[in-house]
Amino acid sequence: MHPRLPRRSFMLAALAACLVLTSKAQASVTWSRWAMPYPRYDHVAAYDPVRDRMIVYGGFTVAGPDLDSNELWGLRLGDAVSWEWLGYSKVAPLPRSGATAVYDPAAHRMVMFGGEYGGHDMRDTWSLALDTGAWSQDFSGTLPPSGYLASGAFDSKRKRLLVIPSSGGMMYQLDLVTNVWSMVDTTAAFPGPGPMTHDAPRNRLILRNRGTWELSLSGKLTWRPLVTAGTPPPDDDGNLFYDAQRDRLLQVCNNGTVWALSLNRKPTWTSIAKPPLPTGGLRARIAHDTGRDRLIFFGSNTGNDAWAFDLATATWSLLLAGSPIPVLSSPAAVVVRPWDAMVVFAGTVWRFPMSGTGAFEQVAAAGAGPETISGNAAIYDPVRERMLVFSGDQVYALSIGAKPTWSQLAPAGTPPPPRTEAHAIYDPIRDRMVVFGGKAGSPVMDTWALSLGEVPEWRLLAPGSALPELSSNHLVYDSRRDRVIAIGLDETGGFTASYWMPLGAPGSWTSLGVFSGRRFFTAEYDSTADRVRLFGGADAEMARLTDELWDMSPTGAWAPVRLRGMKPLPGYQQALIRDPLRNQLVLFGGAEALATLPDPASSWPCSEVWFMAPNPEADVDPPAAVSSSPLAFHGLRLEGPSRIAFTLKGVSDGTVAVDVYDLAGRWLGGANIAGNGGACSGAVSLGAAVPAGIVLVRASQGAFATVGRIAVLH
Repeated sequence: MHPRLPRRSFMLAALAACLVLTSKAQASVTWSRWAMPYPRYDHVAAYDPVRDRMIVYGGFTVAGPDLDSNELWGLRLGDAVSWEWLGYSKVAPLPRSGATAVYDPAAHRMVMFGGEYGGHDMRDTWSLALDTGAWSQDFSGTLPPSGYLASGAFDSKRKRLLVIPSSGGMMYQLDLVTNVWSMVDTTAAFPGPGPMTHDAPRNRLILRNRGTWELSLSGKLTWRPLVTAGTPPPDDDGNLFYDAQRDRLLQVCNNGTVWALSLNRKPTWTSIAKPPLPTGGLRARIAHDTGRDRLIFFGSNTGNDAWAFDLATATWSLLLAGSPIPVLSSPAAVVVRPWDAMVVFAGTVWRFPMSGTGAFEQVAAAGAGPETISGNAAIYDPVRERMLVFSGDQVYALSIGAKPTWSQLAPAGTPPPPRTEAHAIYDPIRDRMVVFGGKAGSPVMDTWALSLGEVPEWRLLAPGSALPELSSNHLVYDSRRDRVIAIGLDETGGFTASYWMPLGAPGSWTSLGVFSGRRFFTAEYDSTADRVRLFGGADAEMARLTDELWDMSPTGAWAPVRLRGMKPLPGYQQALIRDPLRNQLVLFGGAEALATLPDPASSWPCSEVWFMAPNPEADVDPPAAVSSSPLAFHGLRLEGPSRIAFTLKGVSDGTVAVDVYDLAGRWLGGANIAGNGGACSGAVSLGAAVPAGIVLVRASQGAFATVGRIAVLH
């Protein structure tokens, strides 16, 4: 029989190639974002009754950015509660926290005033059309003197927003019909700002500030204390809400306690919330889900859970669990197929479902792992089901199983000199880890291979002198041509250069292509599109970040990729990996900045997850391949339940090995076929029925290989 490499390594080669020899390149892609907001507080919230969702804008985000946000989110409240990221708009408010907002039912919009951005008080007014998601400004008149943490309430009788600025002294109104601001004269003692709401049946405002106050909106506007019985809330924090169905005032406090004030002849305070209570609700915001008679509660400085308070039973329930959001500097990321997860490492280990519908989970790993250095390099070893991390000059293995455990490898041979910011790929044909580049004070350009058999051994594939010095260098594996591609910034010319080296005959590099100077980008090879995808980074002068996505053809031609819909913010030092099962690229971590201020000095740590999928309707034929395999399947078919027949072209004289795998990596059978030049036909008998689903068929002859697929339906 023809000798075979490890069967699971062949499988990874097949998956990495993703049946590419008959595919077409993608001219455009679509980005989508993991729908999980950062923990935040001091945002604004409103209930959208038409689309049955809570709208959330801005706030001060924690667990990553630690800054004022301009994100717009929707929490869908139907049968399947879920977050929806509503994207960034070209015309939109500046980021902010501490604004006030109300829902305007007549115009089906949210109207927002004030807040602060980076310590600067904001006094602008914005309208969000909930039908279109478009922001606009068309307001005039006399504005309140300050906007941060102003008190606001919607006066449903007069269709206006009433605002008391945090500086106190006066009250202001925004007519929601004319969009004109004006000052409202009030008399007598002014209690100062605090949470307030509108008691529509009695046509009055009720406000909490070192006591409970009321302001009649009929006749002479005079503030006066509201005499109450019972034990009032211990402080004035939280949200005030008028429960019209039960004619009572509710104060929903940040600690989850809820206090009810009956509004009969003898108003009386009562604590009504039954445990368990939400936790960590620092300056959370509420929205009234009118159809389900409940309040939606979201906001915290520690987590991103969403809670619901049932107004009939006075009980809290967890509406939608949030997710921890790890903040990892320059993370190393790999796809781990047994977990169907992205596994990231930067001191701690986390995993995230590749489906994009779950949460981050910290992996409790036993044993001593690698040190946290800038830019560890990592691969997934599918043969032994483990993640390998190259750290400095050491290699650590994390077993993938019920009890993940770290262990340090002790390879033979001379290891690479210590370095940071290296890159690594898995060579599926030769079952080894290839490590390239990085920094050791200045860029290093050597290439090393670590065999992964019983006795791992280091081997130098190419010395550093084989390549020009490239800053911010990167390495990807071109699985179609069994070659690695090095990309980096050529400091002498200020441009980004690329070079390729065959893994079957390493030692020398060949120039491939150049484009504009870029550093701290991320890149990966997309075998379906047969392109290197490169995202983000900074210009050569480190003056400006970019959100551009470029691809490089097999011949080294660079071109921008057309995008559809939303996209990530300008960023750098992210991790980019490929999920072959779903034919998507996954972007994680790094740092990002506002599109309007893409300065690296103004960037913040980013923990978002983005998915990039091709648009199949935009297919175009790829250019001619470089060093592509002459082998190609020109027919795959079932001949009975356990036999696969095929026709191959591009065959030379000699033996052709044909192997069959399923998508789990199991070898199902194989055969050796005599090739006499040109084309040949044959069949593989598996001894058992071909399993339903996609089956991969790999043919190899000498240095060439091709992968085909057949869909099996029973």
